[in-house]
Amino acid sequence: MRAIVSLLFFVMLLFSSKTYKVVEINDNLLTLDTTTLKVGESALVVREYESNSIILSYASAINKSQVKLFKYTNLAQDSFPIPTLDVKKGDSVIFGLYNTRRLLIAPNKKAYHTHIKNSINSYIHIDLLAVLLSDNGQINPTKEYFKQIAQQYSIGKIEFIIEEKLYIVDAQSFIIIDTKEIIPNKDESMIPFYHRLEEIDKGLFNFDDNMSNYSIYYKKLLGVK
Repeated sequence: MRAIVSLLFFVMLLFSSKTYKVVEINDNLLTLDTTTLKVGESALVVREYESNSIILSYASAINKSQVKLFKYTNLAQDSFPIPTLDVKKGDSVIFGLYNTRRLLIAPNKKAYHTHIKNSINSYIHIDLLAVLLSDNGQINPTKEYFKQIAQQYSIGKIEFIIEEKLYIVDAQSFIIIDTKEIIPNKDESMIPFYHRLEEIDKGLFNFDDNMSNYSIYYKKLLGVK
């Protein structure tokens, strides 16, 4: 059974996206008709089918003109099977479909609300990630949890406020796409990030050390100094 997504859904998102065509295929590497890709930026590979578009795969840019294919798991539900069609020349690769849907990791309430107030993007509330961690008895958010929440809520970018910088990370590849200088916030940092839950339940059988320093943890997670 083919997973078909309404073309109207894509039309609503295409305003903030860029589409390229597949011109060459080598196993799971696709060459596109562009030389302007950002390494780490993710995309969807789709095929136009009558008045709809079929999602074939997820892809991530590895250089300015090529992407690597990965299994598309956002539709992994019993009633909506994963598509199994092979990618062909002429198929479309769409970047930035969910760029305006973001998740913000901030050290405190002031930093969180100040940034969101001045942003043009739409943010999935951070409490959703806090609930996911608590349900799994986990306090330290790993890359896997970030990718899971991103797939569940179609998040394109995850933003991290760390000291005087804002790191913008692709939600699927978890590669830093952009970095911006910001005014540092001096308020005390919450662990593991600002949220409105009373606490995140660690669980009885989780013996991992709790995050002790907000900045150190997220710098290590992102691989920055």
